[in-house]
Amino acid sequence: MRIPTHIKKFWQSFEAAIGHDVSSRFYESFHFDDNEPDANALGDLVLQGRKRVHKNMQVNYQEYLPNKFRASAARLYFEALKEKLEPILGGNGRTHGVLAKNIANDRCITAFCGDKLVGMMGIQTGKRGFVNPSLRTMVRIYGVIGGIIRMGGLAVLHHPVGPDEVYVDGVAVASEMRGRGIGTHLFELLEQAVLKKEIKKISLEVIDTNPRAKALYQRLGFEVVKTQTVWPLNLLIKFPFRSATLMVKTMG
Repeated sequence: MRIPTHIKKFWQSFEAAIGHDVSSRFYESFHFDDNEPDANALGDLVLQGRKRVHKNMQVNYQEYLPNKFRASAARLYFEALKEKLEPILGGNGRTHGVLAKNIANDRCITAFCGDKLVGMMGIQTGKRGFVNPSLRTMVRIYGVIGGIIRMGGLAVLHHPVGPDEVYVDGVAVASEMRGRGIGTHLFELLEQAVLKKEIKKISLEVIDTNPRAKALYQRLGFEVVKTQTVWPLNLLIKFPFRSATLMVKTMG
């Protein structure tokens, strides 16, 4: 599928209007094409503590997502980030398809209990994160106008990542496995891994409707850097939250 020149120009104008710092990944890394492999990933990290018993249940951790779990990961990720993603992508079956198709398998840490995916952490380094939809894909699925609007919404949620930084795209734990320390251990594994890479900070964002997550991140050593409202974008995209807070943990 070929993206018309006028559509590309429209997107570039949109980028200029909302600011390069907001949409850089959605222009530089997509190039209006489908997902491509990226050598600058976390796949070379060796996790310590791959096996952990959480309340009499053994959970195995991996630094990638096996292909056969892409659909499961898309559903789990969507449920965890529903307040952010549903207003942009919708809540029907094709949304899970968009996410599953555009997952970067090497941009995550995953948790399995037996043969079931029970937890995951999406990670962004450099220009690419855990889910990287292309404008081409969005236009194919949602149409020209719908695809551009949705790419714009995703661009606004984007956090630009520095060369010495890892950004947590999202953390998800299956409902029946919550309260067992899986989310905390995902952060522990990430910290062990980034220290070996001499990365200086881990960042993430938490929305104002999720105070429990914010409290957890604070217990883990994250500090508030800034809080930004989603107005006036929420007049167009009906986000159920009013603001997002950037939190950072500086690594020793």
